[in-house]
Amino acid sequence: TKVTRARKELSIPVPWGHVSAIAWGNPQDKKVLMVHGSQDNAESFTKLVQYLPQNYYYMSIDLPGHGLSSHFQSGTVIHFLDLVLALRHVLDELEWTKCSYIGHSLGGQIGAYHSIIYPEAFDKLVTMDAFMCLTYPKEKILKRIKTEYDAALDEAREPEPLYTRDEAFERLWKQRKYTIPQEAAEMLFDRSVTKVGDKYKFNRDSRLKPVISLHYNFETTIEFLKTLQTPTLLLLARESIYDTLRQRHVLETYKKISPNYLTIQDMEGNHELHANNPEAVAS
Repeated sequence: TKVTRARKELSIPVPWGHVSAIAWGNPQDKKVLMVHGSQDNAESFTKLVQYLPQNYYYMSIDLPGHGLSSHFQSGTVIHFLDLVLALRHVLDELEWTKCSYIGHSLGGQIGAYHSIIYPEAFDKLVTMDAFMCLTYPKEKILKRIKTEYDAALDEAREPEPLYTRDEAFERLWKQRKYTIPQEAAEMLFDRSVTKVGDKYKFNRDSRLKPVISLHYNFETTIEFLKTLQTPTLLLLARESIYDTLRQRHVLETYKKISPNYLTIQDMEGNHELHANNPEAVAS
């Protein structure tokens, strides 16, 4: 059943600035933290929250360098584990010792690694079309590192481009790898941009355009996964990012490594499950 909840905007202090968030429900209820994918923002979950159970307190954050949250220090390389540490800062500031976690794409990966490093933090983990980070054969790791360094250099040198409102919305909605409804793009828009005169610039940190990942090979990733202790549900899209990246086969290995903690459920749709079919995801 669809429920309209009152929402509250929050700003959570962190050492490099603040992390912005949207919260729904009663803070005294059981807590659920929600984290979006790369290039999105906290509004990603606005539609989904309307279909989730009422007796929970839901908080959706803007990752650093997304939405209304502060960027990390300019000129530095952003590593995947910086985002995991950012999540830890948020939980510590909120004084949440235990909660449930819902993450999409990059947000799902961040939650998975956080739960491995801090197994007491989440009582359950739900990830949408993402789980462990992409793995890299050793001969590709150097190229991967250079891509991240080049992104950091470009961010420090190049000003953010400006767009008309229509151009900015078109980029947000149409220039995505996986389609979302226009309504979902409209929800994301105001949090995605800042008006500069009669033009708009995107708030997202350009250093995050390359896929943020770990420089680990498959064997190292498996060693991480062996320590998973949090019950995890991976909602896997039929048109999955794992197919695009030709990595679906790794999921079977993950299931064998962690049969007691990892459940994989197939769902109709593309990578943007929560945007395209929130009611099915909620059920």
